[in-house]
Amino acid sequence: MDFTYITNNEKIYDFLKENTQREVRLEETSLIADKWSDLIKDDPESRFVMVMYESKSISNENRAFLAREKALARYYSNATDLYDAEMDQYFVISSVEDYIESLKKQLPIIESNLKDADDSPFKIGYRLRCGNCGCIMGCDDKYCYFCGTPRGEGPFNIFPSGGVDILYGCPDLTKTTCPNCGKFWYRHTYSRDEDTYCTLCGTKGEIVKRRRCEIYEFPECETIEELDAWLDEKENKDSDA
Repeated sequence: MDFTYITNNEKIYDFLKENTQREVRLEETSLIADKWSDLIKDDPESRFVMVMYESKSISNENRAFLAREKALARYYSNATDLYDAEMDQYFVISSVEDYIESLKKQLPIIESNLKDADDSPFKIGYRLRCGNCGCIMGCDDKYCYFCGTPRGEGPFNIFPSGGVDILYGCPDLTKTTCPNCGKFWYRHTYSRDEDTYCTLCGTKGEIVKRRRCEIYEFPECETIEELDAWLDEKENKDSDA
């Protein structure tokens, strides 16, 4: 299997040049650039192994970019904490020298695993997550739907806490609009006071329509007009809406 190593760091570049027979290229930090889009479109069969030194926010953007462009790429980054099996702990990689030390063990494994591999290991199935609350974001969302944090910002240090809530009963279907740009969206919710935010401008939305759904009887609407009409049926609206 032919592939090319890409890195954004000169020290990692020197390390790769000394330790692999593969082609190695030194490129700019962020993949979010026209030249990368053009490269992938012009040569969609090329396979890349990215070995990047960067912040967690840039890593998040780059992975989302590669997934959205359907690039054939493996992605390795210092932004992913290093796991020590003997200590059973994750450690932050604090310097490029520490990262290179970990790559000394990782590189032979990468080369061995990809030697006879097909395209499957190069297909990134990545879900962009908010750096503040960890909720999944759409590839084109500029702001988090649940907390309003701009895409690519936040500590990117999201760990689950507590258990999983299981909700019973009938949810409300709501229509929410953005008072700033006019975007609107629909959602099912069990809460009367849970905010959502516009994914285009980050403004907190305002609920303009709400109706309680009957259990197991969600509206079967094929168009926005039909959904709005269902929400407007006054005789079936929830009595406390």
